[in-house]
Amino acid sequence: MPSLKEAGIFGNNYYSLVFEKNGRISKVKLIRLIDPQIGNEIELYFSKHNQWEAALNEKGEKIRYKQRMVLKIEPEK
Repeated sequence: MPSLKEAGIFGNNYYSLVFEKNGRISKVKLIRLIDPQIGNEIELYFSKHNQWEAALNEKGEKIRYKQRMVLKIEPEK
């Protein structure tokens, strides 16, 4: 199977992550993808890399946090 770039598939992929107070990711939500294969890879990556620093509020307390992300796939120049 050719890579996405070899297949001419480019664009923005949108997803969100929910980080818990302990730094673990509790949810990966795929919002808009240019190819289902990308969604599979995003989920696989965050299942393997699931321990992060906890988000802090203004008082320095650990909080639950939702982060929206964009993964851009661009043609090579």
